Amino acid sequence: MKKLFLIFVSISFLLGVQCQRALSQERVSAYAQVSASVIIPIAATETSQLNFGRFYPGTSGGTISISPDGYVMTSSTVVADASPRSPGSFLVSGQGDATYAIDFQEGSATLINSESKTMEVSDWVTIPETSDSCMKLAGGSQTVMVGATLKVGSLDENPKGIYTGSYQITFAYN
Repeated sequence: MKKLFLIFVSISFLLGVQCQRALSQERVSAYAQVSASVIIPIAATETSQLNFGRFYPGTSGGTISISPDGYVMTSSTVVADASPRSPGSFLVSGQGDATYAIDFQEGSATLINSESKTMEVSDWVTIPETSDSCMKLAGGSQTVMVGATLKVGSLDENPKGIYTGSYQITFAYN
């Protein structure tokens, strides 16, 4: 029995060595392709300032809103005159047919006059809409129009004068 066991162990060992040799000889090398694509950076240029024009705040103030397509609406005692006003406008350029997103600063932007009186700009809206996932730089560029709402206090809170400020808008590839 001892001889039979030794013969069995020897045969198993030899088969194991043969299997390992067979497996080690079954290696294959392959070459695969690698690629990368460099695109041009996205850029944006302001082509028209967001301008709420001239208005009278009245006794209690309110809001004046400009839509991205230039429609003006007032609330409460705010009365707008016929002065020129305009939505903001940006020319966004970059890689043709690339998709991108628009994002505004959190909160509102502050306008300030020479007497340190302030008004707040908020509720940003754009054409194309910021939620539009299909914004593409067809042909490498697109115009983005920006509207917003200006919160105006009473004439005591916001006396006559020119109020200025800035806002941050970010354009980024998806």
